[in-house]
This record gives sequence, structure tokens and C-alpha cells, in this order.
Amino acid sequence: MSNPLKDIDPDKDVVVSEETKDDSINESEVGLYSDFNYRLNSSEIPADRAYAASQWQLKDTFDRVHDEFTGIWAIYANTDVYDGDKLLFAKGDLLQDSAGHEAEDRTPFFDVSFDEGSYTLTVDANQAYLDLVNTRGDLAQSFSVYTKMIRIAPGEKIDNQVTETYNEVERESNIVRTSTPENPSINVEKYTLDEGWEQGKKGDRDDVRLAYPLDPANLGVLGAEGETGTVSKPLDIGFFFENDGDVPLKDVTFSDATIKDTFGDVGNILCEVPVTDEDEIAAGEELGETRWVSPGTITTLDV
Repeated sequence: MSNPLKDIDPDKDVVVSEETKDDSINESEVGLYSDFNYRLNSSEIPADRAYAASQWQLKDTFDRVHDEFTGIWAIYANTDVYDGDKLLFAKGDLLQDSAGHEAEDRTPFFDVSFDEGSYTLTVDANQAYLDLVNTRGDLAQSFSVYTKMIRIAPGEKIDNQVTETYNEVERESNIVRTSTPENPSINVEKYTLDEGWEQGKKGDRDDVRLAYPLDPANLGVLGAEGETGTVSKPLDIGFFFENDGDVPLKDVTFSDATIKDTFGDVGNILCEVPVTDEDEIAAGEELGETRWVSPGTITTLDV
């Protein structure tokens, strides 16, 4: 008895890696610059089928604006693969990958190519694989292709679909959709230069309770009580700016002021390292090879 009428349909999914293939992240967020995999599932051609497999192809055009294809791919068996009565691959076994792990003792079963112009991956089952499939027409057959990607741009709706051609009949898979939000963030540290900031030094005063006391004794104020005195020991302070988000920052404005109801003037603010030509700080970077330090000096104080 044959089963010529059973519907066959390719399927598409999104997973973090081959190891987490059962944990779909379809309809979920993918972090910017993070790795993930598209999983291209072939149709499962049924057991006791009426016609032999003469051609089998999966083709996927990636979204080059949002996704970068790394060139890494792997193909796994979704069903047991026999050569007659001999089991060659069990369900879940690696059939072939871009690293050539299968080349040690077995002829490749798939011809895989990537066209940079159209940004399309094409996977063709070659005659060696088709011959194996046809030795056991009484068994269902299917395979999956994993493609390692990097999400390179944010987007609300990033779709992907695979096209399968089996025995010259073309079928479209379901559409998978992910999103990648922007997460702008900036880290600012203010500290006294003499005391230092790195590794939790005393100069890192993030709490009001740790504020540096702006009193005549600390600043060496010269002048009579009730008058504006001259600071003989100006307090040098620095500011550290870091983009700790995942997108470039633009149009960042910096200002500094003393706390309400306290006294003192802040002056001589300068930027030690200039911003880039694009006036951007790329995600995860600081300005130049050193910190962006803007020394400011308190020069007067009411006593």
C-alpha cells in the first residue's frame, strides 16, 4: 500500500543553538549583536510513498539588514537513515556541517552554497542522499538545517521563511518572527582626582552620604567669616562616561552643578579625549583608548 496523498510541508523555527533546538524563540526578542540559529526543517516525506525522491532542496533568503550569516551551518537527521537494512544515522545524528566533520569517513550528502548578492543559502540533497532515502521507501524521511546568525540591527518585526522544493514541487514554510529592541544606556561616574575612582577607591562618591565636604578646612579658604574667600586648595574632580547600552549614543549633553543650598563654583571643564568624527560612542566602547575625563575645579566658596 502506498501513501501518495499525505500533505508534506517544510517548517521554520528560531533557536539559540543546535543544543537548544527544542526551545523555540520564535515570536521572542533577540538581543542586539547576539548569536542565534534559524532552523530549516524539511518536510517529512511519508513512509510507503508512491514516488521515489528525485530532487530535494531548501532555500532561505536572509534579511541582510538585520541578520548576518556567519557561514556556519549544520544538517541533522530528523529520522533514522538506512542503507537498505543497515542503520547509518539515528534520528538526531549529524549528517553534515560547514566544519567538515562528516568528511572523515563518509561522502557528503548535501551540496550547500551561499550567494552573497541575494543573501541566499541553498541546500541541495545530492544523489548519494537521495539513493539512501530511496532504499527504504517504507520509512519516513526528514532533515533539519541550522544556520548560525548574528543580529546586527534592531527591528520590531524581523521575518524569515524557507522555501522547499521536493521532486520539483515548491512549498513555502511558515514565517518566523523576532524582534530586537534598542537599549540605550550611559554610565557616568564622578570622583575626586586625588582620591581616584578605579576599583572602588575613596574618590568614587556615588552616595550623598559619601559627598566630599566643601568646607573651608578642606579647600583652604582664605578670607574672613561671612565673606567670599579665595580657595587656596582647589578640588579637582573628574567624570567618567561609558556607553554601556547596545546602540551608539548621539547628542549626549553633559552638565554639572553643585547641590542646592551648598556653595561653590565649578569651572574649567574640558574634554581630555575628543569625541569621534560621527559624534558617537559605539556600544560597549569608551571615547578613544582612555577615559573621557572632564576635570572641573572649585575656585570660590562662600564662608
